[in-house]
Amino acid sequence: MPLLQTLSPGVWWYRSATHELSALVPADMRAAVADACGQPWVGDASAHLVVAAVPEREAAQYGPERGTRYALMEAGAAVENVLLLATACGVASAWVGAFDDGALASALSLPQGMRPLTVIPIGRGTGAEGGTAGAGMVHKRASGGAEVGAKARRIPVQG
Repeated sequence: MPLLQTLSPGVWWYRSATHELSALVPADMRAAVADACGQPWVGDASAHLVVAAVPEREAAQYGPERGTRYALMEAGAAVENVLLLATACGVASAWVGAFDDGALASALSLPQGMRPLTVIPIGRGTGAEGGTAGAGMVHKRASGGAEVGAKARRIPVQG
C-alpha cells in the first residue's frame, strides 16, 4: 500500500466524486482513535481507515429505513474490499466496531451529522516484532473465545 507511505500524518478525507484525498486534520490522531476505541492495540497501526456515513442524506434519497440499510450495506462492502486488499498486499488489518461514536467523530473532526460506522487499523502489528507486514493484528470473531487483536499468521491464498 504505497499510498500510506506518502501521506503526511493526519486525518485525510476521501472525496468520492473526484477520487481525491484532502487533509482534514494535519496531526497524527492514531492515539485519539485508539482511545475512542478503548483498545490500546488499535494505536499500534500505521494508519486507520474510518468508514462514516450521513444517514439523513441517504434517508432523504431512499427513505428512512432503506437509506440506513443502504448506507450500512455500502460500508460493509467497502470494508470487505479494504480487508481483502490489505490481505493481498500482505498488510495486517482488522475490523473494529467497538468505539465511542462521539469521541471518534470529535477526534477526527467529522462534519455535523456524519456518523462513524467502523474503524480499520491497517499495518504494523502489536508485539516486539511490530512493523512487519502481515505479522500484526487480525480480527477474529469473538464467538469461540477468540481474541480481537490476536497475532496473525500468514495463510497462503490459493488462486
